[in-house]
Amino acid sequence: MNEALQPTDSSLLLWLLAAVVAMLAAHVCQGWVYEAQRAPGLRQRWPALAAAGATLGTGLCSAMLLAMSAQGLLFAIGYRAWPAVGLWLGAMLGCALLAAALAATRRAWLLLICGAGLALLAAALHFGWLWAAGFRPGVVWRRDFMAASAIFMVIGLGAAVWLSFSDLLKDSEKRTLWRLCAAALLGLSLAGGQELMIHAAGLTYQQGSIYEQQLPGSILSLVAGVLVPLVLTVMAIDLLLRRPTRSRHGHSFNPQKRRKRRHRARTL
Repeated sequence: MNEALQPTDSSLLLWLLAAVVAMLAAHVCQGWVYEAQRAPGLRQRWPALAAAGATLGTGLCSAMLLAMSAQGLLFAIGYRAWPAVGLWLGAMLGCALLAAALAATRRAWLLLICGAGLALLAAALHFGWLWAAGFRPGVVWRRDFMAASAIFMVIGLGAAVWLSFSDLLKDSEKRTLWRLCAAALLGLSLAGGQELMIHAAGLTYQQGSIYEQQLPGSILSLVAGVLVPLVLTVMAIDLLLRRPTRSRHGHSFNPQKRRKRRHRARTL
């Protein structure tokens, strides 16, 4: 007789999937912010900034939905429709504004402020999604876990944003590795902050979700765990193809300029 997966196993897989989705969203958002920085004017920047906001906002909400499903509760979770849509749109708008700020500055202290702003946005989204689920008999918040979650994410997300966009690492030969480390740090910080926030809500003491029939959590988790990572992977490949070809020394490679230099050398 084959043994089924234990609840702890499935919960761990969903938690890891939530962290991976957050990492992918952070990596793709980085790429769109870099595209915005290379744009010549504000009009040319907005499409890239909108894509960065939509990517990171959707990734944040998807990671939170997966983290909620990873709790292994004995009842089905559902969400109220209009607050759920509002949380998703608000996440995209807030992330787009943060992306615009990141594209406009490279100062260390402003980058840390943007990281702290992202952490506060994530904490607000955690609170919002827990409220939108309509748990019964009701959530009684533990302030110590809420404070720990906020502090953990401020430190982790602040460091991740600084690693992604700091001038000190811009000209480094290992900047790609640093950016991947930053995306991983952002995903793990978000996943850890989510767990602390969920513990602060005391979900193990809840007995039901009154909005189970409006937006079933199983369907949203399926979208967040399958469709969203697939779209993010395609976007990451597209950004990789957009990246200019670089030589070993990190400079953009332009074959026309190289031909001109050879021609001048021959005439001399």
